[in-house]
Amino acid sequence: AQKSVLSENFSDNRLPKGWTMASQYWKFQNDEAVFGALIENGVDTLFTPFVSLAELDNQPTVTITYRNIANVEKINTLKVLYRSTQEAAWTELKVYDAATEGYVTDALPLPKDLENVQVAFAGAYLGGAATALDFVSVANHKEAVLPTGLRYEDLKPTSLTLWFDPCASTKFVQYNMKINSEPMTDMSLMGDVLNIENEDYTDEFYELSG
Repeated sequence: AQKSVLSENFSDNRLPKGWTMASQYWKFQNDEAVFGALIENGVDTLFTPFVSLAELDNQPTVTITYRNIANVEKINTLKVLYRSTQEAAWTELKVYDAATEGYVTDALPLPKDLENVQVAFAGAYLGGAATALDFVSVANHKEAVLPTGLRYEDLKPTSLTLWFDPCASTKFVQYNMKINSEPMTDMSLMGDVLNIENEDYTDEFYELSG
């Protein structure tokens, strides 16, 4: 079962208890934390409180749902960092500098030997239209669940069409697709990613080629 030591959906539309900001550019509205530094190169960092990872029985993971909407070709950046103590240096987990068309969910593994963690979200305004966090959690890694009804059509040397029935019990489900002509023993490399964000999905069509 998944255990969470931090979960925030910003539904109170105010700075969550225990969270802090470096400046005042993050705004809390419409159930989001919105980065609002509307001056060129404006920056601000949003910090979670320190949380203990002692209750997590496997891989600790930071999961975020975010959006980063472009303004023509201008895109803001959102950097995710962590540290284990107040005195420790910040370590970068990931930088989001590509535009999204809507919300995207991503899972970022933390080192397994951490006892405590604080996570930071550093926004930088580069002329983008909108950058926002919709959900943040620190939890143990979700166990993989195989899709049901997996079947294929139009099998060719360089392509095939996959059909499967995605899980409809949660709002955000991520499938990592990996295809190889030889049996795979190393699942550490990310495959093509499909995000299902609609609880009403009963069937999904996804085409891979290459």
